[in-house]
Amino acid sequence: MNLRSNIVALLVGTGAGMAAAYAPTTVQEAWDNHIGAVATNNLTQVMMDYTEESVLLVHDIGGERGNLQEYRGLEPIEAFFAAVLPTLDVANFSMPMLDIDEEGRQVFLGWSIPNNGLYQVSDVLEFNPDFTIKYQNTVMNTIPPEGMRERNRNL
Repeated sequence: MNLRSNIVALLVGTGAGMAAAYAPTTVQEAWDNHIGAVATNNLTQVMMDYTEESVLLVHDIGGERGNLQEYRGLEPIEAFFAAVLPTLDVANFSMPMLDIDEEGRQVFLGWSIPNNGLYQVSDVLEFNPDFTIKYQNTVMNTIPPEGMRERNRNL
């Protein structure tokens, strides 16, 4: 089963009553909720994974931002996702690397959506004992491959 099939399978159980019933007991369950929410642009469902103590760090190694953005707590994290989710071309989402570590309560993934200028992105999500996200660290490269080759030649 490929990633798109997994996401579609996850979405079958997604419904209005999910928020009341959502209580993940594994990293896999929390991850399934998170990726399903992102795939369907469901901000309410995404935010079920975060707490007021959650921290999201986003570092863009290229492009206009070129610096570290920090989002602490529910309101800033929700504002980040509210701005980003509607812009993602999830039909062209590629995730060649996914490692779910139940014992370490972490997920590592490498992904891209070139149509959105997200050429290489890696995320590490660290989960609390209740399987909410404690820390999410995102590093993204928004420089097209041709630009990276040119940039590397000039180093």
